[in-house]
Amino acid sequence: MMSWADFVQRHAWLQKWVRQLSRYFVVSAVAATVDLGTFSILIALAGDLKTEYLLATALLATAIAFLAGTVVSFFLCLRFVFRLSGHSKTVAAFRTLISGLVGLSANLIVMYVLVDLLAFGTMRLAVFDGLLIARVIALGVGFFVNFVMKKYYAFRDY
Repeated sequence: MMSWADFVQRHAWLQKWVRQLSRYFVVSAVAATVDLGTFSILIALAGDLKTEYLLATALLATAIAFLAGTVVSFFLCLRFVFRLSGHSKTVAAFRTLISGLVGLSANLIVMYVLVDLLAFGTMRLAVFDGLLIARVIALGVGFFVNFVMKKYYAFRDY
């Protein structure tokens, strides 16, 4: 039986994919730190919110934080993860923006479900605020959506 390492070594495309995914994971960790930091600051600035404003504030903070993380991710991906294939940095930046909108949509849907439908906004688990937990879950979903979109659409690095 072939080991995982042998299988990956025999399939160059898979080896490249695994290498890019691991690098993207590190880049995403940095971008997620920017995202979560921005989100936390914005929520803290909003202060104690009435229930009727909680969802709107969480979604707006998510959008702004996601944009900050996307900018960081673009430049780090350009430098450490993907090769540009057949187009300029400007085209890649525009396509990253489009990819980001798809990722943002996924994030906003997850935040809506968790905050509004599952009431994460009112939860307190130890020192963690329910909104922050919801944001981390949304980031996890967005990680895979964004990797595929950036690899195959924004950078076209097949």
